[in-house]
Amino acid sequence: MAASLSKRVFVRTLKAVWILFVITTPLLGVWGSSSLAVFLNGPLWLAIGSGLFLFPLGPLAWDAIANWRRGRRAEKKRRGREDKSLDDEVRPRFLTFGDRLILRTLFLNLLFMGTLLALFPQKGFEALATRGDWMLEGRKGKTVDRVRDHLFATAEGLSFLYEHFHDNPFRRSQDVDDDTDPKPPPAPSADPGTDVPPPVGTDGDKMPAGDEKKPAADGARSRRWPLPATLHPAVRSIPKERETSIASVAKYLGEQEKDPFYLVKALHDYVADRVAYDAAGLEDKRKRGKPLPPQDPETVFRLGVSVCAGYAQLLEALGKAAGVKIKYVVGDSRSESWDTVRGAGHAWNAAEIEGAWYLIDATWNAGYVDGRTFTKKYKSSYLFTPAHVFLLTHFPDNAKWQLLATPKTRGDFLRMPFLRPRFFSLGFKLLRPERSQVTVAGSAHLQLLNPGGFYLMANSVLNSTKTKKKACTVAGNGDERIDVRCKLQHEGRYDIELYSNKARHGSFNHIGSLGVNNDI
Repeated sequence: MAASLSKRVFVRTLKAVWILFVITTPLLGVWGSSSLAVFLNGPLWLAIGSGLFLFPLGPLAWDAIANWRRGRRAEKKRRGREDKSLDDEVRPRFLTFGDRLILRTLFLNLLFMGTLLALFPQKGFEALATRGDWMLEGRKGKTVDRVRDHLFATAEGLSFLYEHFHDNPFRRSQDVDDDTDPKPPPAPSADPGTDVPPPVGTDGDKMPAGDEKKPAADGARSRRWPLPATLHPAVRSIPKERETSIASVAKYLGEQEKDPFYLVKALHDYVADRVAYDAAGLEDKRKRGKPLPPQDPETVFRLGVSVCAGYAQLLEALGKAAGVKIKYVVGDSRSESWDTVRGAGHAWNAAEIEGAWYLIDATWNAGYVDGRTFTKKYKSSYLFTPAHVFLLTHFPDNAKWQLLATPKTRGDFLRMPFLRPRFFSLGFKLLRPERSQVTVAGSAHLQLLNPGGFYLMANSVLNSTKTKKKACTVAGNGDERIDVRCKLQHEGRYDIELYSNKARHGSFNHIGSLGVNNDI
């Protein structure tokens, strides 16, 4: 009796699993194709049409054609036009119409999804992770939130496929077995209602009056982020005869700066100031397959030119020579929203100071690139950047280097808006949209909190041109709440670029970008 009951339970369980598999397979096919269409701003009707073909139109047509061919063969046999080899063709089927429909549906959908993932292994995951909830856009509520969480959790299950095809050329084999257990820095004190440190000075880039005159060993200097965008005095004054080797530079900076926090700044400043980004070399590698010059610390120190890997490895080597633990970190970074929400392979650093770890990107603090040209311009935005701000543009391969108590997933990273550190140092908060990409119909609407009373400028840029910009309307400039509206004339993918300044007129600095698909 017990055996019979167990058998019935097993059969029913197996049948339930089979039914669930049959139902979810075509749904996954439609979900994947429609999310990809929305992500790429393609025709949604084509994706929905494909879904209808996968079920029920395709399987029904297949069965109808099979029945037609079967009937023709039977008719030919009756007329004596075929030999006895047709006997098997006209024998009664053992599968019912429902069984045939299920199997054909599964075959078509599995073939479709396999082809989709083979053609778009990375784009497919990006689409599901960022726009997999497109059918819920604009809707809120507990039930909606639960469905959205389940959709993104399902998408996250495909991250292994994405990572398999996504190669980072800056990975090093010696970092695979790194057993460092980094402790995040203490949470910064913040103004009520904010989750970021208060700004330094007025715009986070200016040296407060008199700060430059303070002695290097003055422990009273501010450790709030961002630090003034001014080179450490020891870096500016280092004698040429002390720049003969990595060890000599590290020793000199250690002699001049006793504060461990500012010693790391000095090491960072030396790398950011002395090394030029190899923009031409990187472009030759991407377009012509030409290998990059060696990125080891000694070569970079001698030549004074490298890409991100060279900056990060030289800072690591300087730290070792100065007795400071600085780690080499690799992952993805995104510098422009219109490039891709995914970003590209990158390398940066994490430094341990007084038992806590801080994130650093000397490459991005050294200057900026325009085509094959590098322009030197020191800044401090990516020096000791709060972990939750750093993560908006940098996603490490190893989650521990996020320095967060609860690490974010790759899908979380892809959904985050592209906002620069300056956005947070000025106290801005984005209210809408909350994602890296949204779909609109002819007009984009952004809302921001602006407790610092700064001024904002916004442009819409059609991705197909990347240079044709149109100014957006900004209401409430200088007020606590700012509304931005951008009229989008053409169908396609846009970037909404945000710029800020402390005055109504003058030089505005880029603080972030948001992707918008205009579907008109």
